[in-house]
Amino acid sequence: MFYQQELSMRLGLIGERLEISAQWGYQWESTLGTTFKDVHQSDVVLKLLVFDPFKNPNFDAVNLYSWKDQHRFKLKRLIPAVSVGAGYHFFSPDNAYNTWYPTNYPKVMVLTQNNLTNKLVLVTNHIWDHLQTDWPEYRFLASLNHSLGNQWSVFYESEWVKNDLYADHLLRFGGAFLQNNNLQWDAHFALNFKETPRRKSVGIGVSYRIDPNK
Repeated sequence: MFYQQELSMRLGLIGERLEISAQWGYQWESTLGTTFKDVHQSDVVLKLLVFDPFKNPNFDAVNLYSWKDQHRFKLKRLIPAVSVGAGYHFFSPDNAYNTWYPTNYPKVMVLTQNNLTNKLVLVTNHIWDHLQTDWPEYRFLASLNHSLGNQWSVFYESEWVKNDLYADHLLRFGGAFLQNNNLQWDAHFALNFKETPRRKSVGIGVSYRIDPNK
């Protein structure tokens, strides 16, 4: 069994087109009578929004003359917003969860978002991690988020992981509650399809936004 604690901080710049984020995670794990305790994630990421079709005010303009046209699915919603990012991992030389890799190494990513409807959003993440090491890794995440109203939403996420040391397919299901404009609670359940190891987990989280413009 294992326990994880994670902290993420994000700062939006240049009209929120540029985002700087830092992630930190601590994990306690007991496997086959052996216990590990250490930082399992410590990285800084820079992400830039390079294209957003919704920045065009006419992309999804309201049609006041046709209810049918306004509510039908439009193929142009398949055009995604695209961001690119780069990050760097930082670990101490004796880290228990980084024995296979150098102390520090980079990653790059391409992220997309489609607002398929006003309530259904598809997000994909393509991540090339552990670069400049002997075991580079590719991860692909696809997440569907559906709004149930002004406060509740649910999501489904599928993640594929592939490198020469480890490969897996994980599923996550969960929901979120927006308590107010700045405070959100969430919970999820995750499982994988491998037997070595077999993984199941539950998690809860809280997010708080600080908006200096309000």
